[in-house]
Amino acid sequence: MLVIRDEQIKRFREVKEADFVDRIAAALRREFPAQMESMGAGEQRDFIREGRRTAETYGIVTEWDICRFLMYQLRLGRDFDVRPDMPWASRILRAEGREKMNRLDDYYFRGQ
Repeated sequence: MLVIRDEQIKRFREVKEADFVDRIAAALRREFPAQMESMGAGEQRDFIREGRRTAETYGIVTEWDICRFLMYQLRLGRDFDVRPDMPWASRILRAEGREKMNRLDDYYFRGQ
């Protein structure tokens, strides 16, 4: 019988998290090189982890949608989701449903 200890499970989670952060950082560097270059590697990791936690509070959990949420943070500011001059973002993110990032794109890029 195979036994996986708590320490091993913890290590698997750490590796999985580091891999996630690395993939997202690479994608963000391709799309937003100047913004990402202005941050050191540690700050980039913190930005991604904090942004992921914020996205998850809105029910945004897929890797691609979390990446898109982070792109909005880089494009509009880390607080775009709560800024009074952008009520559309908060309204969309707080709504029910799974297509929040698509609705953000529709509003932001198409004005709908």
